[in-house]
Amino acid sequence: MPDSRERAATARPGWLSLGLLMVMALALAWAVQEAAWLEQMDYLVPVVLWAVATGALLGWLRWSIVAVLPLAAVVGTGIVIWTVGGEYHPELDQAGRAFALRAEAVDWTITVLRTGYPAEMSPYAIGLGALGWVTTFMAGFTVYR
Repeated sequence: MPDSRERAATARPGWLSLGLLMVMALALAWAVQEAAWLEQMDYLVPVVLWAVATGALLGWLRWSIVAVLPLAAVVGTGIVIWTVGGEYHPELDQAGRAFALRAEAVDWTITVLRTGYPAEMSPYAIGLGALGWVTTFMAGFTVYR
């Protein structure tokens, strides 16, 4: 097994693979944005780019999958909440964004349970962000694992 410096200088799949994977992730994000399911979807591009970078890094490190998946879930949750909160509540600070998203999620759940159509769109945005994170993280992790 080569040492870390040598592995960093010459990535096994190659740096071109990472660049092409970023382009594919951007194409995915732009395609979902173009569908215009929600009015505010600019958060999706940073989510997928961070996911590919995190997946490639964690795949390159060769850590146990038992450590990688929970770490990726925590990082992904933080990034999705941070980006969606920034998109839907730009006037608030970080803690205020998290609390506003929580309040909207509670209202959304209550409305759905009462068989109504919710007006809050941020829970849908969180779902799309989570789907984008999982898809592109696993792509980056698989290429570099």
